Amino acid sequence: MIALAATLIRYQQRSGLKKPEFAETIGISESQYRSIRRKASNPSIIQLATIAGKLRIPIFTLLGVDVPGGKKLSGLKMTAHIALVVGRKCQESGLDRIVFAKTIGVSVPQFYIMLDGRSSPMLLVADALATRLGVTLWQLLGVSPIAEKR
Repeated sequence: MIALAATLIRYQQRSGLKKPEFAETIGISESQYRSIRRKASNPSIIQLATIAGKLRIPIFTLLGVDVPGGKKLSGLKMTAHIALVVGRKCQESGLDRIVFAKTIGVSVPQFYIMLDGRSSPMLLVADALATRLGVTLWQLLGVSPIAEKR
């Protein structure tokens, strides 16, 4: 959250816009922008992708991370990739879906929403999910590839 706030502050200063105008430019409310600046917000993946898109940078740059070879993806492509990874990991586990959902700490309804590609988890939730699945956040989102097992 610290890097997100710093990146947005830097872009706002470069733009010369006041806080309300900058918030509108990046597609969020002024109050949400204030919350992010205070590091008190945990935006969803879709929200972050929208902001990154408005700034014309990849989501990982928005979050102050260098991902060599990382892809710039839309929020919808990232949520679709979450579905792909969660489905593949479930299948590889050999567990039934309900047991697997519990194993990765997700409610059964939320698990099915993920499998349908309709889940836009909050950033910290996505990061925790990635850890439980044994992948990086960037692999979960499709920004960087998952190394195939040999």
